[in-house]
Amino acid sequence: MADALHRYSTGHEAMVLCEACVRRRRQAGGRCEWAETPTDREQAALSCQDCGATVEPLPQPEPPDLETLMEWMSNDGGCEAACPHGCWVEPDGTCPHGKPSWLIVLGLI
Repeated sequence: MADALHRYSTGHEAMVLCEACVRRRRQAGGRCEWAETPTDREQAALSCQDCGATVEPLPQPEPPDLETLMEWMSNDGGCEAACPHGCWVEPDGTCPHGKPSWLIVLGLI
């Protein structure tokens, strides 16, 4: 099981690799440049092309109550995304993992 999978360019092809395989390739002198990190949803369907490792999907967070949403908006002008990583976003925003704000998910904006 890998912590995360990333897309890398080896100079000749794009590959999905786990961190351990990236380190192994780099130590062997291979070219391996980071390209992007797939969203959580994409990662659930991918596996490392070298070792076959997969990523266990993170549990989805519970929606916040209305009081918490109001506190976020009044204090910070933003809110958490509906993301297991706890990303902070603009009220109408989407986090780097592709998850929208709770205000969007709950239909409040």
